[in-house]
Amino acid sequence: MNSMKYFSLILFALTTSAVLGQGRSEKRGLSYGEYSALDLEALAPGVSWIYNWHHQPKTSVLNSHETYDMDFIPMAWNGAFNKEAMRTFIANHPKVKYILGFNEPNFKDQANMTPTEAAAKWPEIEAIADEYNLEIVGPAVNYCGNCVSENGTTYNDPFKYLDDFFAACPDCRVDHIAIHCYMNDVNALKWYVGEFKKYDRPIWLTEFAAWEGTVTLEQQKNFMFNAINYLESDPDVFRYAWFTGRFENKSPFIGILSQSSASLTALGEIYVNTPVHDPTVYSNIPGILQTENYSDMSGVKLELTNDQTGVINVSDISANDWTEYKIDVPEDNNYQTYARIAGINAGSIEIMEGSNVLATITFTSTGSYQTWDEFPAIVPLTAGEHTLRLKYKSAGFKLNWLDFKDPNILSEETDVLGDLKIYPNPSSSSIQIEAGSRWHELEIMDVVGKKFYHGQIQRSFEGLSSGTYLFKFVSQDGRTVVKKIIRR
Repeated sequence: MNSMKYFSLILFALTTSAVLGQGRSEKRGLSYGEYSALDLEALAPGVSWIYNWHHQPKTSVLNSHETYDMDFIPMAWNGAFNKEAMRTFIANHPKVKYILGFNEPNFKDQANMTPTEAAAKWPEIEAIADEYNLEIVGPAVNYCGNCVSENGTTYNDPFKYLDDFFAACPDCRVDHIAIHCYMNDVNALKWYVGEFKKYDRPIWLTEFAAWEGTVTLEQQKNFMFNAINYLESDPDVFRYAWFTGRFENKSPFIGILSQSSASLTALGEIYVNTPVHDPTVYSNIPGILQTENYSDMSGVKLELTNDQTGVINVSDISANDWTEYKIDVPEDNNYQTYARIAGINAGSIEIMEGSNVLATITFTSTGSYQTWDEFPAIVPLTAGEHTLRLKYKSAGFKLNWLDFKDPNILSEETDVLGDLKIYPNPSSSSIQIEAGSRWHELEIMDVVGKKFYHGQIQRSFEGLSSGTYLFKFVSQDGRTVVKKIIRR
């Protein structure tokens, strides 16, 4: 696993928070040929390998995959593959570890090879693999319609094809099994993959998507998300690759790259950002910790979020469920933290390290599972690596992210501070506010979320008891600034 890879970087050191993600999946790949270097940049945070049914990438991006630490896997598409060109590419790219065998040989309109023909040509793949110390991935099979036939058998069944291939080639070296699947149901995918485990080899799912009947974008999103969670969790699945990169914006909605730019589609955001739950990856604090990126958990589930930010949120939370996160803290400090929550019940979340409760986030009902709000707490953290556990004390809510603020920067947007002043801080008397006309709303709460005021901005506030307060200002265009005020 490549350590410390994140979905986003800090864009402006003094004005924004980093989005903290998990390391990318070593399993996750893409089957696609017409990519650019910028496409690979967009994919790299979550995708670790690619192939294009050829022995090398197209000339314009021949070496781009190495720039983004992404494996390219050469393929012997059929028995007539260019052996010397493949040797040249592998010799010039010593990081190559695998070679893919024939592509759908039981399809007449693909490699078009009977089991006997594939067996006869297999030694040519073995010779290259032996020469360059590569592992061999077997013929990629699937159910087909227009299929090859041999000795009275028509090979519409991928299992029958592989059985007869191995019978015709008992001494052939096949280190991994390759399969394709276009079933719409994740349980069907799981069954299908499970049937190939009889060959007792690691499995590569080198093409997959939901492609039966008419598939809507929402159906494809949900299929992809649930398929990834299954494939990441199955230890017998060695690698998998989505099909494809670009596709028309119509059913079955399988494109993960934009048609007009080197950017991710909504489907691509899911493919790149669905977490792998790697316990060796630590997220840097301060920043936004996406709560789906847990290293361990008990009880909760994940779902595609309906929030305006993020891709996935934690859901189906019951009392005493928990999630854990690995974080790396730069300095001892008290970190102002906001939890992004939607739910029908009030409740609380304990932020724990070991048996110690560091802070408690208390929250009210937001009115529905579709309405999101932020609830604060102060979390004391020491410098170094930590394992934080979020212990959910109640049910009836969802959690999208935690935002650990930089303790030295109280505002999210430095450009809006010119017409907003609050003083003195600390204060032993009244608190004075000078706000421009665009600021129209103020909320005052303590660090555990108890609200003391919510309404129009006043010029001064008196009567607050000693303690630490958060003054949240909202502008007419929806911007927010939060100030931490100490009342002595």
